[in-house]
Amino acid sequence: ISLLGPSQSGKTLFLRILAGFEKPDEGEVLLEGKPVAEVTARGPRTVSIFQDYPPYQREKTGKKLPYFIMFQRWRRQVMEERIDVISNLMEIDKNVLLGVRPHTRSRGEEQRLDLARCLLAVKKVILLDNPLINIDVIWKRKILDGLKVTLENLSLTTIYATHNKEEAYSFAKKVFVLEKGKIISGFTR
Repeated sequence: ISLLGPSQSGKTLFLRILAGFEKPDEGEVLLEGKPVAEVTARGPRTVSIFQDYPPYQREKTGKKLPYFIMFQRWRRQVMEERIDVISNLMEIDKNVLLGVRPHTRSRGEEQRLDLARCLLAVKKVILLDNPLINIDVIWKRKILDGLKVTLENLSLTTIYATHNKEEAYSFAKKVFVLEKGKIISGFTR
């Protein structure tokens, strides 16, 4: 699913509510039949990338990522296959993906690394808030196409929020347009 809307349309707030970071004014968000905050407290069922801050503290990535890998309790072969797929998609060395930090990285490289780590850590749902905003045009198309295929292959439910029409339409089969906190239209292609 893509959420499309200009700045201040409510995309980030919507994702924060889905992630359990904010409470909705009405109703509740359920994941696996339970309130999302309760489910995510038991482990990383959802992983989010928000444009304003990274999902992992970069100074501690070597410690944070193995926790997520252990938490998944996947068979070693499944995890190794997932690491291969994701490191190839993002063209990131496996050692960097697993926590060995190079000396310098650009903001775009940091964002690709954050996205790769989210894909590696997530179990059920991934929430993406303008995940490609700091990535240059050459990488953007490649990552968007690869991301779409990878998420389908991993059977992950994904909500992709963006202000970019091309990204929204090329990423998802269902697109909802937000304006001033309300869904004003939606379509399935």
